[in-house]
Amino acid sequence: MSTVLAMIIALVAWLFPRAPSAPATTPGPIDAIASASTSPSSSLPGPAPKIMSASPTPTEPSAAYPQQELTLATCGTLPIDLDEPRVLPIADADITYRCIDRRFSLSQNVIGGYVDAASPRTRETCRKAIQTSAFNEHSQRLFSGLTFCIQTPGAADAPGSIVLIEVANAGYLTPINMTVLAWYR
Repeated sequence: MSTVLAMIIALVAWLFPRAPSAPATTPGPIDAIASASTSPSSSLPGPAPKIMSASPTPTEPSAAYPQQELTLATCGTLPIDLDEPRVLPIADADITYRCIDRRFSLSQNVIGGYVDAASPRTRETCRKAIQTSAFNEHSQRLFSGLTFCIQTPGAADAPGSIVLIEVANAGYLTPINMTVLAWYR
């Protein structure tokens, strides 16, 4: 039985090699943790890895919320509302993560843009990324070090946000850990 298990683990490791990790940089502040766990048995034990950021991000006056960590610990299709941030919201998801193929996709009327990992973590960096490297209705495989921004559509009573997302850990047998930081548009 243990030989079969070892062969399965080796096959998974061969089929899904880990992406190269991002270079170590200065850690950013982590103020809150949100979890995608829907049941106590669905999350994996152990501490979450430390989240690294290219440069410390001070809280700007226009910040919708300070840098926070999201953990996607269950498998399936997980909607994420980044105006709060909240995993598994009842409505108004901005992105959706699909565990089966380790991809995220943007919701309707959400625009994204890729950010260089060495860029400053500011609202203006995100605005420029969304203007110059925009994507929508796009599916992207998550990997450690992926950094991108999205612009949420907002609602009649809310202006929407510009959100910086950094994927810190995207291993195949571990939960996905990402940090998010938002500013009002």
